[in-house]
Amino acid sequence: MQSPAPKAIDSDTTPIGEVLGSTAEHLTAAAALRESMTSSRVRGRWYALAVLAAVIGAALVLIAYHRFGLVFPFLAGLTMALLALGGVGPLLVAGWGAATLTLLDAEYAQAIMLGPDGYRLAVYFILVLVVAFYGGRLRNGKLRALERESRLAGALARVRELHASTQGFQVQQRAERDLLEGILATSIAGVIVVDIAGAIIFANARAEDVLGLRVSEVQGRRFDAPEWHHTDVDGGPFPDDRQPFAQVRRSGEPVFDVRHGIAWPDGRRKVLSINGAPLFDAKGAIEAIVFSVTDITDVIVAERELRARDQRLEQITSVMPGIVYQYVRTAAGEESFPYISRLAERAIGADVESIMRSPQLAWSRVHPDDWPGVLESIARSQRDLTPWVYDFRVIDRQKDGCWRWLSGHALPQRMATGETIWNGVFVDVTDRRRLEDELRQVQRIESVGQLAGGIAHDFNNVLTTIIGEASLLQFDAEPGGDVAISAGQIRAAAESGAALSRQLLGFARRHVMAPRTVEVTAIIERAVPLIRRLLRERITLQLDVAGNVGRVRLDPALFDQVLMNLAVNASDAMPDGGVLLIRCGVRTSHEATMAVPNAPIGAVVVFEISDTGAGMTEETRRRALEPFFTTKDAGKGSGLGLATSYGIVTQAGGTMSISSVVGQGTVVKIVLPVAEGAADPAVIPEKPAADGHETLMVVDDDEPVRRVTAATLRRRGYHVLEAPGGIEALRLGRELGRPVDLLVTDVVMPGMTGVSLAREYLAESLTTRVLYLSGYPEGTITRHGVVPDGVELLTKPFDIQELSRRVRHLLDQPAGG
Repeated sequence: MQSPAPKAIDSDTTPIGEVLGSTAEHLTAAAALRESMTSSRVRGRWYALAVLAAVIGAALVLIAYHRFGLVFPFLAGLTMALLALGGVGPLLVAGWGAATLTLLDAEYAQAIMLGPDGYRLAVYFILVLVVAFYGGRLRNGKLRALERESRLAGALARVRELHASTQGFQVQQRAERDLLEGILATSIAGVIVVDIAGAIIFANARAEDVLGLRVSEVQGRRFDAPEWHHTDVDGGPFPDDRQPFAQVRRSGEPVFDVRHGIAWPDGRRKVLSINGAPLFDAKGAIEAIVFSVTDITDVIVAERELRARDQRLEQITSVMPGIVYQYVRTAAGEESFPYISRLAERAIGADVESIMRSPQLAWSRVHPDDWPGVLESIARSQRDLTPWVYDFRVIDRQKDGCWRWLSGHALPQRMATGETIWNGVFVDVTDRRRLEDELRQVQRIESVGQLAGGIAHDFNNVLTTIIGEASLLQFDAEPGGDVAISAGQIRAAAESGAALSRQLLGFARRHVMAPRTVEVTAIIERAVPLIRRLLRERITLQLDVAGNVGRVRLDPALFDQVLMNLAVNASDAMPDGGVLLIRCGVRTSHEATMAVPNAPIGAVVVFEISDTGAGMTEETRRRALEPFFTTKDAGKGSGLGLATSYGIVTQAGGTMSISSVVGQGTVVKIVLPVAEGAADPAVIPEKPAADGHETLMVVDDDEPVRRVTAATLRRRGYHVLEAPGGIEALRLGRELGRPVDLLVTDVVMPGMTGVSLAREYLAESLTTRVLYLSGYPEGTITRHGVVPDGVELLTKPFDIQELSRRVRHLLDQPAGG
């Protein structure tokens, strides 16, 4: 086996790649030949060939002996020529094996061993040994040559790989250099490399525009050259330690978006954004710093204009009575708030940025009962492109458990992308709705009040007659007899009707009041014993009253009724027991307004009556002050208690509010203005009425009322004159020839009113004292239920005992007093 002959190569004209390729082919062939000579499988083939050569050589020797009579063992050596490169082993096997095989032929073996030619066999063995020795040396020399060529082939392969790698690296390096040059040439940022001493050693073309100098002028200058005056963004001083160069050199870390200005002596000024990173040498030390410098002057101007515009928008929207917003919704239902004014933070309780990121944060504040309606109205507006108008409730972040009303108004606009944009406003209408509710309440009360006032006069006249006649009948009847008992029942029933009449006038704010300036502590002290008698056994009454609460001006008897009504309601709300707390103290009007809307101006007294009962739902709370509205079982409540209390409080110049949480209880707050001046003297209980003998003029157009009034007074010994009207009473008074001691007159009468009659009587000195009787005096004597000073009024229906006491009291006063 021989290696293929290498091709002829002209080293002067052939490229290095081709030279390496041709040489490699030759060396590869040599390596293949060596492999074929040394592999185990090839060695096995050499030995097989040696055995064959031995057999052939023995055959040649035996043929020559038997056919030609020649004893010539050297013929076996002819086949050894085939094994010249086989090495010592195959040569010995072929040579000695052939001689050994010939000796298997007995005739030949006897001839060569015993004949004269026997020496030839010994010589043959020696020659085989010599040939094997030199054949082995020949093979080893060839192998060494092939080994060198094989190693050369490996080295050449590595050279070829290195050559190919070098070519690839050079191509990649050229591509990277071209890319870097392209980036630097087209970069919108100026790229500058500064050595560790601060000198600029490289600048790209964009640096000319950024720094205002040519590249040839930039290189070699220091970054802090005097002609470049560094300032902050607003033109103020820029500290050296904040310079990007100083920061990177100090920390060894990159810096990003360091903003400062550069001012030139000619007045030019730019604002730059600088990113910087260190360049390290082989030892890890900073040898230079690379900076990318971007001119952001226009960006800063735009940002300032945008901030100014946003500030103007915020200023405008901050004074608008609502939350200005822009709302976007896709056809798939995805939504966002691109803009919402700051007022949302107070109304919704979340910052504007969070709402814009997550609209659900705002919608989550909507009352669960209102949310379906909000969604449906938005979908309808999106579908039909109709204005969106909807009122809904959101949780009040400042008052736990309370809700505020928002009214949404927006105009939709369909975009080319399919999105719908609403520009609109949310307006807090809580106060408006409250005022609307109060107005409706007032209107209902006013309507009922007009009805109550319209019937009060006639109704109270009827009740006056019934109570008076029953009292007279009871007075004349045998005590304990059937007549007396029946008369008492008639009177009790009539008095129940009178109480109902007073309640009707009470919630309609048409009560006749006798206001007095009283100490708040005196009110509480008088009411507590009455309240304790109304409470259930397992209800605890607690008081929290400041030492000097102040004074208020009201009708004590009517305010007692208010406290009684509230105590009864609290007791009914705590069937299993609980705590009733009465707290009162002085507050400013601002503090009171935070708790109770529409509180009076100035210093006020706040009464707070709270219980730990079942509480009320929002719907029940809103209707609690409506007349005849009750949640109690039939026959257990008239629905007038709270309405009457509200009427009494407002008639006294105050206000009242109710707050309640289901399962926690109810709080009623009453706010009354603080009264100036000293408290009025306490009222001394009147003594039982005494009899008299004076002359009285009783005037009333209602004959039964006039009759029972006159009969009652006659029973007391008075001389009583009667008249059915003002004109007749004036005629009788003039004809009498002397003044009457007391004029007792109805107020509302046809022809001449009681007020006109009294004026004539006093002007003509026909009397010096007047007692008015009226079932409904509003607009005739009283103003807002208050009786003027110096006017004596007895409201119908009245008890005959009260009539007698009032008459005696007036007659005992000095004339004209």
